[in-house]
Amino acid sequence: LISIAAELDLNALPARGEAARRLETALDHFASARRLSTAESGPDPLALNNEGNALGLLGRYDAALDVYRAAADAADRDLEAIPRANAALTLLQLGQPVRGAQEAEAIVRRDPAFVDGFAILTACRWRQGDRIAAEAAYRRLCQEEQWCSIY
Repeated sequence: LISIAAELDLNALPARGEAARRLETALDHFASARRLSTAESGPDPLALNNEGNALGLLGRYDAALDVYRAAADAADRDLEAIPRANAALTLLQLGQPVRGAQEAEAIVRRDPAFVDGFAILTACRWRQGDRIAAEAAYRRLCQEEQWCSIY
């Protein structure tokens, strides 16, 4: 997925042409991985998260949201913030910034060091038109200058 995403113009999504074909192939592989998982082991949360990423790059946001939620449910507490953050971003893509903000708030409550959660919360609040809450989230993000410059 990384090599495919590196070739994409992320301002021109969903993916088309060769990139879309490669993403579809990746989705086939993720489906095979799901079939191979056992009831004991359960689905691989990293594979599910990457499947969600592929679906998102293809513009299939509803499906991506479902897969991100499945990844979060399957993940250990150490990993679950990543697919939950992807779900929050997907809600933003789906025009649901209130729900995206709720997801982001839940993430940062559980893990206040997860700065991506504050970046997502900033974007959701901004999209909602709540400039004061967006600024508050951004200030929290910028408590460490390195994150402020990245976002």
